[in-house]
Amino acid sequence: MSEALDTHVPQGKGDLKNSKEEYEIKLLKYQVDSFWTIKAGQTLIAGLVLAGTLALLPEGYLSAQKRTISIQKEKIAQIESDLDLKQKKESNLEARVNELKLKLETLKKASISTKEELKKTILENKDLNEKIGTQSSENQIKELWKEIAKKEKELLTLQADNNAVKANLLSQLRSFETRLNKADAKVKSLSENIFSNAITISVSKEILSDGEFYEGSVYLDKKIDPRKLNNLAKVTGAETEKVRALIDLTLLGTAEEGFLFQDCNLYYSDNGNSGNLSYRDALKKMKADDQASTRLFIGEHIVDVISGDLSAAKIVNTVKDIHTRHQKLGLCQNA
Repeated sequence: MSEALDTHVPQGKGDLKNSKEEYEIKLLKYQVDSFWTIKAGQTLIAGLVLAGTLALLPEGYLSAQKRTISIQKEKIAQIESDLDLKQKKESNLEARVNELKLKLETLKKASISTKEELKKTILENKDLNEKIGTQSSENQIKELWKEIAKKEKELLTLQADNNAVKANLLSQLRSFETRLNKADAKVKSLSENIFSNAITISVSKEILSDGEFYEGSVYLDKKIDPRKLNNLAKVTGAETEKVRALIDLTLLGTAEEGFLFQDCNLYYSDNGNSGNLSYRDALKKMKADDQASTRLFIGEHIVDVISGDLSAAKIVNTVKDIHTRHQKLGLCQNA
């Protein structure tokens, strides 16, 4: 006989089990709500960012990107539709769990009531049993125990059903989480491409497109020299991640002086001076004497742009173009 039938077990134990089940159900509901709110919001924002950048890409590049992004949008829309359907199913499952919980509570109360009636019957018939024997009372007790056993069996069946529903719900939640993570990874990859393309296009347009000599001076994205990146990052205090372009201003190619173009910030170092600015602030503080001058003024600092066929004006124009693209794409709003 289980503890549920032991009349000596404290009544509070059933309440503790019930509280634990309620907590697990609330926790599952919270996890579902959190995943839907956060991931759906991230997917929507990434979709809007992606739509904005398409208008700025070169014509030949735009057609291919539009097809790729259209496919991604359809997949994301399908995921959102699936999530909406699953959320409705979760609501039905939650209603089913609450129904089972109510039945469970009813059976528990019935079991407790039956035990109390049994105790009362035994006490009421104690004197009678002593006079006329215990046969009648024993038969009644056996019937009561049978009823209790029947109720306990129903209770165990409901508990097993409840556990199955919870296991199924947990399995679906894990499936949702896996799909959401995959969608989030795709959105993150698209967002990385947007930043990389904006800076790469600006540097190519304002510097590399004029056909002048820039070998060993200008590096873009994955072709950035790791040694030069580490040297310049160490001097400027920049993180090496999310660097989209590097300009080396040293004659020996050590890159201890130059520019690092990150997603939202520009880092520079020259003549013992270094610093970092958002593209918006850099545009306000940058100034070139004329189109051919190599003297670039950044606030109180002077940077000598003497590498290859670079000029101070080309750096200023590049920063301006990056800032313009970020504004149109809605990127780096706080920078």
